[in-house]
Amino acid sequence: MPNHHDCGSAMQFNISLHDINDENLFSKHSPLINFCANGLLDLTNSMLLILSPNSDDYLRYNLQININLFNKSKYTSPINLSLGNDNRTCAIRLTNSIANPNLKRLEYRVASANCEEFLALSAIIFALEYGLAKQQNNYSIIYGNAFDDCYKIEKIIDDLKTSQQFFAKEDNLIRKRFLEIIQ
Repeated sequence: MPNHHDCGSAMQFNISLHDINDENLFSKHSPLINFCANGLLDLTNSMLLILSPNSDDYLRYNLQININLFNKSKYTSPINLSLGNDNRTCAIRLTNSIANPNLKRLEYRVASANCEEFLALSAIIFALEYGLAKQQNNYSIIYGNAFDDCYKIEKIIDDLKTSQQFFAKEDNLIRKRFLEIIQ
């Protein structure tokens, strides 16, 4: 929904890992959630064309639009590669229920409502796999608004043409994984 007076429609992916006994692995092994979040953030711009296929989708990632929405007490969209605890201004929102640790999850808030959910989910799984294999923690938790000037965070691509160019790069891991599947 292209609209400068409210945040655009989005698709949120809620991710948790459970073992065979339905125990939440994010609660039992806390580094796992960070590894998954890092993989998603590292590869967000690489898979953004899949997550946001139309030019109007990129209005969601515009800094000024989000600042104006925030000032009007409206919901905002993520504009940078950030994560935060129960922070909806971030690309990834980490949730944690003290009452029920089995509900701990990460919310990946980047995709537009226009994305093809099966392609998006495939790309997200590739990014999670990448993060789990890499096992790094390169992103700090954001407190407050992720788009505040005090945070110098890499931006989410905010136009379709740049997203297309980024996806077309030969070293794009997400693109490579899709090509492996179709060959």
